[in-house]
Amino acid sequence: MIASGTHNIGLDVTVGDTVLKTTPAEVVSAAQAASGATVGFNVAAQAAPSTGYEPGNYQGLVSMIFETAAP
Repeated sequence: MIASGTHNIGLDVTVGDTVLKTTPAEVVSAAQAASGATVGFNVAAQAAPSTGYEPGNYQGLVSMIFETAAP
């Protein structure tokens, strides 16, 4: 989410073909990870409400943690 005062705009974050949520999700298979896969990511604003986005100076932070399963 990005915010300007009390106004917020939700963000959609996609890594490869996976849209990230607040729950764990696989973004590359074990075989892809073993070979050192490189995947792109995208951060995009969610659709504007019918009244449009509120003007402002928006800022925010996107944090991602990538982990492997224990052997």
